[in-house]
Amino acid sequence: MLFRKSVRTIKRFQRRIGESLAAWIGVESGWLAEHVAHCPACQKRTGMHRRVELGLSLIKSQPQTIDLLKKANTQAISTLQRTLREDKQSQQLRQTRPRTFWSFPNIRTLQPLLSTAACLMVLLLVKTGVFSSMNKVRQTGTDVVYSYYAHHLGQEMADDLFKA
Repeated sequence: MLFRKSVRTIKRFQRRIGESLAAWIGVESGWLAEHVAHCPACQKRTGMHRRVELGLSLIKSQPQTIDLLKKANTQAISTLQRTLREDKQSQQLRQTRPRTFWSFPNIRTLQPLLSTAACLMVLLLVKTGVFSSMNKVRQTGTDVVYSYYAHHLGQEMADDLFKA
């Protein structure tokens, strides 16, 4: 019991130190933003950092091919020493592809069943009125927001925003 209490106290102390250091040294600190605004080297670093973040976000947003794992493994293996590159496990890594649902051997027999199930699901949703109720909810929400803007900004501004 005493041990748990002391661990909690230490963790709380570490968290407080981290929060105070982040306020002084962190990205949101005022002196750091002012320094970056006047320092060409830091501006360059910040620009490169933002380009890397942009590139990573673009990679995340683009669909990747199934061979991405294979390409990544091949690139990683190429950095190893020659004896390790020629190892049996390295050869297996070069040929590794992820197993997805569509790579199973019996998928050709399951494909018609999956298509039929998808069609039945759409029919069920249409029959139960899910799509029409979603349209009603969207229209009601739009009407509420329109009336809010008409009340606070005026009828003309609301008409410009929603009728355009």
